[in-house]
Amino acid sequence: MKKASMWTALISEWRDTHFRVEGPVVVQMQAVFMDNWIKAKGKVLHDATYSLLRAGIEIAEFAPTMFHVKAMVVDGLFVTVGSTNFDHRSFRLNDEANLNVFDAGFANEQIAVFDADWQRSRPISLAPWSNRPWGEKLLEPLASVLKSQL
Repeated sequence: MKKASMWTALISEWRDTHFRVEGPVVVQMQAVFMDNWIKAKGKVLHDATYSLLRAGIEIAEFAPTMFHVKAMVVDGLFVTVGSTNFDHRSFRLNDEANLNVFDAGFANEQIAVFDADWQRSRPISLAPWSNRPWGEKLLEPLASVLKSQL
């Protein structure tokens, strides 16, 4: 396989969002990035999916590729984006970092990006989730035992 086609294959399996920042925050973000560069982590999503779906939370899988974005918009004004996952390991052990922005214009841009991504996603509903392959279901108890480490 040629280098260009290998690179295309690699990036076709990833979806991320990037931002350009300027000023003193750059030095802080670089320090955190360097500190976390060699750390690796896993995560378990499936153990909470059933409860979320039962509670009426909408969940979708980004259809084109893996979705790596970690961003949140609150009240159309506050945006947080960065490396932090919503899991125990990120909050307790990892030195994660987020960029926080208070700006309605920036928040609206991020909402538009999210809405466009949502249109390219496949909704997950409770019935198909409940009827997924038994192999996936068997792995969940094992994953829940390891949850505190993930």
